[in-house]
Amino acid sequence: MIRSRGLATTLIAMAMMMVSYSSNLAYAQASASVQSAATVQSASSVQSPAEFLGYELGERFTFHHRMVAYFEHVAANSDYITLEHYGMSIEGRPMMVAYVSTPANLNRLEDIRVNNLRRAGLAEGSPDANDKTAILWMSYNIHGNEAASIEGAMQTVYELANPANRGPKAWLENTLVVMDPALNPDGTDRYAVWFNQVVGRHFDPHPLSREHREPSPNGRLNHYHFDLNRDWAWQSQHESQLRNAIYQRWLPHVHADFHEMGGYRYFFAPAANPFHTSITDWQKEFQTTIGENHATHFDAVNHLYFTGEIFDLFYPSYGDTWPTFQGAIGMTYEQGGSWGAGLAVTTPEGHLHTLEHRLGNQHRAGMSTVEVVARHHERVAAEFQRYFETSRTNPQTTYKTYILRHEGNRDNIRALLQLLEDHQIQFGTAPARRNLRAFNYQTGATEQISTSGEDIIISMYQPKSVLANVLLEPRTTIVDSLTYDITAWSLPYVYGVTAFATTERLNPQGDAMDVLNMMQIQGFPDPVYAYIFPWQSFEDARFLARLHKEEFRVRLTSEPMRVGSSDVPRGSMVLTQHNNDHIEDFDQKVRRLAEEYGRLPIATGTGLNPASIDVSSESVVFAKPPRVLTFAGDGVNGMSMGEVWHFFDWQLEYPLTIVDMSRAGEVNFFDFDVIVLPSGRYNGLFSGATGDRMADWLSRGGRLVAMEGVVSQVGALRGVDAPVAKSGSDDEAVTPMEDRLRVFGERRREAMSGSLAGGIFRTHIDVTHPLGFGMPETYFSLKRRTDAFEYLNRGWNVGHIPADGFTSGFVGYRVKPVVEESLNFGVINVGRGQVILMVDNPLFRGFWYSGRLLFSNAVLQNM
Repeated sequence: MIRSRGLATTLIAMAMMMVSYSSNLAYAQASASVQSAATVQSASSVQSPAEFLGYELGERFTFHHRMVAYFEHVAANSDYITLEHYGMSIEGRPMMVAYVSTPANLNRLEDIRVNNLRRAGLAEGSPDANDKTAILWMSYNIHGNEAASIEGAMQTVYELANPANRGPKAWLENTLVVMDPALNPDGTDRYAVWFNQVVGRHFDPHPLSREHREPSPNGRLNHYHFDLNRDWAWQSQHESQLRNAIYQRWLPHVHADFHEMGGYRYFFAPAANPFHTSITDWQKEFQTTIGENHATHFDAVNHLYFTGEIFDLFYPSYGDTWPTFQGAIGMTYEQGGSWGAGLAVTTPEGHLHTLEHRLGNQHRAGMSTVEVVARHHERVAAEFQRYFETSRTNPQTTYKTYILRHEGNRDNIRALLQLLEDHQIQFGTAPARRNLRAFNYQTGATEQISTSGEDIIISMYQPKSVLANVLLEPRTTIVDSLTYDITAWSLPYVYGVTAFATTERLNPQGDAMDVLNMMQIQGFPDPVYAYIFPWQSFEDARFLARLHKEEFRVRLTSEPMRVGSSDVPRGSMVLTQHNNDHIEDFDQKVRRLAEEYGRLPIATGTGLNPASIDVSSESVVFAKPPRVLTFAGDGVNGMSMGEVWHFFDWQLEYPLTIVDMSRAGEVNFFDFDVIVLPSGRYNGLFSGATGDRMADWLSRGGRLVAMEGVVSQVGALRGVDAPVAKSGSDDEAVTPMEDRLRVFGERRREAMSGSLAGGIFRTHIDVTHPLGFGMPETYFSLKRRTDAFEYLNRGWNVGHIPADGFTSGFVGYRVKPVVEESLNFGVINVGRGQVILMVDNPLFRGFWYSGRLLFSNAVLQNM
């Protein structure tokens, strides 16, 4: 169906008028006390968004700084709103929340906050029973190109804060609304800038028009191409960390997360199955109550919507589940349209789907949420308090205590505890020696163990027991395989620590950090012949990266060593005065950096080691600081590239050169030592003249790291023996008669039998190979793809999944036997170079901490 642009413009104006009229009509129908905002003209100095911005909402996409300016204008001219800036995005844009309530409530804002934490048992003192203020948090635009929400947020804050708009003020008497209008400011502006550059004087509603085809990197993602709506729990990103800090200060009772999706309908609560088993009956009930209220308003204007499908409540790092596991009613709202709709797009049904319509629905859902929370404010506050009382006194968990072994990798334990502490999850040391039965994460069996006073325990008898249990439980309970994301994330596997779970209650005694930070300080001989730093964790890799940046000459051990009474593992760093004459105040600088990074050096006054190889053995080899290259752009998975970029920039803190694929033919590969290829398609890189140059570089000592889907492509390079893909058994070639009589209505669930929804698999690591240096022999890997490869005939099978490797999560019964007994991490020698194969991504979403050392080995260790 073809529409003229002039007609489309007219339709938009009509739609905008209808949105305004219908919205006010719906409020009037919903509550007799609510007056139409259109009939009450503002006598105050609070301007409407249109008055302030100079255009009607929906006529264009608003830049982030203009949205911030509007919120600041409203706050400066209304007693019903106050702002708090809580940080800056990576690209330097302000992040803020708006507190919206009555002037009386805003004057006692701190009292409301502290009293709420007392309800949760996270602040000293008893809660004031007379304070029944409900706290509603509304988050917008975490995906920057789902831009209708930021536009709707401006309309919502205007309706709530405008003193002349008397209707919604009644809702605010017993409700505090916290609005975060842009959780992803950098993505917001990336999309707005792009769209405003490509749209003409009049929008083009044709779906194939370039204004409906956003290029990569798109505005959905943050600066490092991360999806922030998968990062709520893991806190890998700067913006997530800032948001978590302010969220933990409040712990709202209800959290609504505003999104857009494909299509043109609207989704709101209740959510779809599977619900995580930790979600309470009250949380399910009030989702339904909220959804029924929304339906009243959407029905009044005949807008399309649906509930109970697609968007489940299982994966814990979404903007609905993460608040849910902290006592809130967490919900996702999804308006059809997203980035593909632009200002307006013609739907397959011939309907003009406009931004005005989309933002109007976001505004409608937001106002309805305030209304229904206000109506039930007493119960909302009471149920929140009951949730935390149950957590503290009668946790509804199978395991009552989680135990972390103190003699494990202390750096990994410390990193895990830091994440727990950021979430206000309490922990401490175990009481005196105790014999009990517990589930062993390493073996997957329940066995008899003994605790010591240096073990670290996380008791479920605490305010945050639900979240703690969700993050720590060894095996997730999946009530429906049709889930939206990964299905396994147990933190002991993520962080690679020795852990146990017991049904017995243990109460923490001492300070766990005191135990972890205890270091046996040893004296230094005079003079020091060499400083030796064991290679045991990712923190050691970060230390080596810093030494390289400080231009130390470092050698790495390829064999174990014994220095005095200390065992030195393979891969350890050796610093000698002889090689570092150019470093001024060598001893002092080494010791200062060691203290900064919490490293404990082994200092020796001699190069002679009677019990092992000597300090200057040929097995202790100079480590050239690697020059590292990766690619971005056409064909490269943007999120996978972002994980590599973020790893080097923020986690390892080591230089990385990023070249656009369009310039790949110009690269002199010999300028680099390591090339990392994130998931993507690299046909042009592996073929023709460019492929010949890469093959030459590789055979003469280059190192190529192939991640995920790239593993199946490296065979296109000259001289590389391609890994052989595994397939199912020959028996599967013939479909049994009963399987041919399939039920059409079960097709989605049947398809899951051949899928792998982010399950954890045990991987055996060859710790004598440089790729496995410092790793435990058992590494738990997150597998998200059904790709599986036979063991290498010519090469090193450094990491393989054994026959019984499946550990946790969902894996289809057709996939499991293919994935087990397969290659996970391997090395193919090509001349003097190597191709490193990473079937699984050890950097997934920046949170799989135990994979960081493996990836660091691929870059930093001598092969």
